[in-house]
Amino acid sequence: MGILSRIFRSRDAPKNATAGSGYSFMLGTATSGKAVNERSSMQITAVYSCVRILSEAIASLPLHLYKYTDTVYEDVRSLIIGKMYSPDDLAFYNKGKQFPQLAVSNINSAIESVLFPSMSMEQDNIERVRSMTSRAIKVTSYIILPMMFGMSVCAEPLIGLILTDKWLECVPYMRIFCFGLAIVPISLANLNAIKAIGRSDIYLKLEIIRKSINTVSLLGLMWFGVKAIAYSYLLNCVINLIINAAPNKKFLNYGYLAQIKDLIPATLLSGFMAVMTYSVVFLHLPYWATLLIQIPVGIGIYIAGSILFKVDSFQYIISVLMGLKNRKNKKKPDGVSK
Repeated sequence: MGILSRIFRSRDAPKNATAGSGYSFMLGTATSGKAVNERSSMQITAVYSCVRILSEAIASLPLHLYKYTDTVYEDVRSLIIGKMYSPDDLAFYNKGKQFPQLAVSNINSAIESVLFPSMSMEQDNIERVRSMTSRAIKVTSYIILPMMFGMSVCAEPLIGLILTDKWLECVPYMRIFCFGLAIVPISLANLNAIKAIGRSDIYLKLEIIRKSINTVSLLGLMWFGVKAIAYSYLLNCVINLIINAAPNKKFLNYGYLAQIKDLIPATLLSGFMAVMTYSVVFLHLPYWATLLIQIPVGIGIYIAGSILFKVDSFQYIISVLMGLKNRKNKKKPDGVSK
């Protein structure tokens, strides 16, 4: 706890770092005779606000590198596979990641473009940021988890139909990435909350911790085959979620148990849907017929379960869609009258 408390320590209260030290000769006194130093200056609200704004701006400068470091890190993973294993192994690995990554990246971009600005406007209202983070995790998991669970179940007929049987060896990789990428949006929701409240310093510390642990796991598992490298990605996604969620217990009072509670409905419902949908495989139908049954059955089970158990995220999405519909209908009469 000593290490974590030092990493995530508060910076809201100014500290007298030079009291009793040799630096005091630089700070002098005012004409009134009062000492003017960093401690007395920081007690003036205007000075403290200016210093805080400048320090946060400087601390946030490298944040744009985050996405680039992730891209470089994944390129290194592919480079290791290309150097240590065959070109076919690399092709199956990349193709298995392609479909789930495409789906998750598009949803992530859409959610982040809306969520982060909204959170930033409420950065001084911690309770509001906590509520928005909770809602983001609930809604994101409600959308992403069934999509990734369903894609993992439909992986074989999907690959066989779209890419033909010669690409079936990428199916295990696709399933691993489906489970790993299902965690990523939840992890990013925690990071967005940290950025929104202005703690870019914590954001950078988390990045260093994550990349260090991820590198160790990759170096330890890369000797055991391409699947082990893929499993290292899944392991890293779990570790990243644990690390990213840790500070929000302190800053938002939104810890692991509260987040697990928000994730349970979508996780259980998605798991049940995946089991029921996978049973279609035992009918040994052609790929197109298997998908034709699996997709509508999976959607039907998920929506029916959401209605039956009154899942909060489902009701929230319906209310948002109804609100958009009503708003659109209200604009129609004005257009007609013109």
